[in-house]
Amino acid sequence: MALMPFFGILACSLGLEAAGHAFMTVPHSKNNGYPGSYALPKGEYYTTASWWLDRSYFEADPKNTPWLRPGHFSWKDARDLYPDFQQTFHPCGCYNPHGVEFCAGVELASGFGETTMGPSSGPSITPQQWVLGTSQETAFNMYANHGGGYVYMLCKRSSFLQCRLDHLAEPIRLSSREQVDAYLECIWDCFEANVLEFAPGDSQWLEYQAQSGMNVSMKVQSKTDGTLPEGSSWRWIPIPDTAQITGGGEGTCAWDAVASFSNDLVKEKFTEDFGGEGACDTGPKVHNPNNWQVKDQVLVPASLAPGEYLLSWRWDCYMADQIWSNCADVEITAATATTAQTTSTTTPLSTSEISTTSTTTSQSTCFDNELPVQWSQAGRFDCAYFQARGATYSRPDAYCEHAAIRDACCFCGGGRPANLAALSRKKARRALRHGTLALLQNATTVRHQAGQSIMLEL
Repeated sequence: MALMPFFGILACSLGLEAAGHAFMTVPHSKNNGYPGSYALPKGEYYTTASWWLDRSYFEADPKNTPWLRPGHFSWKDARDLYPDFQQTFHPCGCYNPHGVEFCAGVELASGFGETTMGPSSGPSITPQQWVLGTSQETAFNMYANHGGGYVYMLCKRSSFLQCRLDHLAEPIRLSSREQVDAYLECIWDCFEANVLEFAPGDSQWLEYQAQSGMNVSMKVQSKTDGTLPEGSSWRWIPIPDTAQITGGGEGTCAWDAVASFSNDLVKEKFTEDFGGEGACDTGPKVHNPNNWQVKDQVLVPASLAPGEYLLSWRWDCYMADQIWSNCADVEITAATATTAQTTSTTTPLSTSEISTTSTTTSQSTCFDNELPVQWSQAGRFDCAYFQARGATYSRPDAYCEHAAIRDACCFCGGGRPANLAALSRKKARRALRHGTLALLQNATTVRHQAGQSIMLEL
């Protein structure tokens, strides 16, 4: 068994709670995680990312963290670890561990395409469509890195809802322990029956600040021996936590895990965050890699029945006694003659490709409005960028679910008509002419008055 680094042992023995937080961003998660979430203010980020399980370890020893036995820590372990502090461990995550009613998809965001911010509702979205027998893109973002690894699982939505109908009381908070236990066993059985395989080859990469042309292809490392569900493949977090390796633990140094960079700029950003090529796990942001999304390609089994599903992402931590889980709604569709050989791209659009992508509405009839700063990131992103981002997921209008983009962008039906834009330019030119004329008239008046004053003095 691997040794835990000294600082990890010390932190666990002192009972310190890590300021971790992470969420699934692709597909759009039910706790409202999406690619641009990395830029949220800390408080909003934490609300989006607070769907986790604390105090998850084996043999009553916080040093025995979940990643030492991927998939083994169960809902029963969470319930029984502390007799006076029963926790609820759900595949979709719970923002409060004291009841299944606080878990995503149960009462909160129970509708297809609904999201939740915990105490409040999130926006409604249009879930992604995945085609049977294809590979599809997934991603998550971490505010704090605890190493370890992760897996993705599917549960048909009809089965997900049936577990609630069969086992929970109404209202849910009145459910007995026996009812909750039966429900959790039903839900976990559903997801664990459909653990997704990762696509072969270089199907894991890092993406910098949601910019599809800024990618670092990573050398895939997995755990398969002794995992649960039996035979499941769990992928390592590709960037080690602070002192994870140099402190005596398992893993691969950040630079040793790199296969290639998409360009020199992303290599520069990687160096800034994770240290130079000689660095292992001591770079400035190895513990806080929130600039980066961890992306993968997963295989959608051809044997599944088409329909609405929930995708679960589970992260078993190595450097902390914590587990993070989120869900996202996806619609799985049957392959057609045109989609049978189609998979989602493993090489996202470059920045140059994004900048030249046309909108669905001709620029001769519509002009985009300026995006709010939280979306434009000081002018770095525009409507064409978000349309192209949606296109990488086979849905160019994916971002139209957000009011700011829907109102500003022509491809969402927003923006402003060309005649209004032309009128605005005419008004601006007219105002400029009037302003210039007023200045000239004012200058003439001043000169005239000055001349009169001089004559009086004489």
